[in-house]
Amino acid sequence: MRSGSVVNLLDSLGVNVYKLEGGYKAYRNFVLDYLKHVMESKQFIVVHGLTGAGKTDLLKMLEEKEVDIIDLEGKAKNSGSTFGFITFDKKPPSQKKFESKIFEKLYFSKTDYIFIESESKRVGHVCVPNEIYEGIIRDGYHILLNCSLENRVKRLCRDYIYDRDKEHIEVLKNCIDKFRKRLGHKKVDEYINLLEEGKYEELVEKYLLEYYDPLYMHSVEKYTYNKVINFDNMDKALDEVINFHKAAAEGAIKC
Repeated sequence: MRSGSVVNLLDSLGVNVYKLEGGYKAYRNFVLDYLKHVMESKQFIVVHGLTGAGKTDLLKMLEEKEVDIIDLEGKAKNSGSTFGFITFDKKPPSQKKFESKIFEKLYFSKTDYIFIESESKRVGHVCVPNEIYEGIIRDGYHILLNCSLENRVKRLCRDYIYDRDKEHIEVLKNCIDKFRKRLGHKKVDEYINLLEEGKYEELVEKYLLEYYDPLYMHSVEKYTYNKVINFDNMDKALDEVINFHKAAAEGAIKC
């Protein structure tokens, strides 16, 4: 059934419905054109931090306070690592759907200053649109979240391991097994043994110190930050970030 017929049918049933002028193709072109030029008027406040520092937690807290954010990992249904798909139940979106979700967050944002997490070009199965990615790595404000190793480990265990069934643990084991070329058989066998023995915090701490921190430290260190925030006290950190957002929007802080 064509869209016009569907609209007429729903209208006859008393359902309020709208039809896109030009159809989906026109909508798609509008989205692409908007994303191409949006950074001429929008400004990102980019949140950086090592794995487990709480970047996604901060974005969720800001969203609860009705502060404009874009959760790229949430939109992609992937946190951007070998383990990235584990915390998401739904299938990842298509590239077009991913871009539409980003468009919606930008188009309906209440201000021109929007929080976003520092990300790679590829997030799971999708890619961040070029202009959005350039807005993340090149322009805008940059905030660094620091957090103790202990709290980072607890956060990652909460998100990836605790309250999971045996099937999930097997998925984790398979993910760890994929690191053999990068880490060697001895190290991977050690990690799998820790997982099977239930020594989850020891496993995560070793992963951070021996792999993820050395891997991502260079990307953290290449930026000059407008503000560095300790996220161990999450409520205090949230207040600091909201105050920063207000000051940036008022022009009191320059990039």
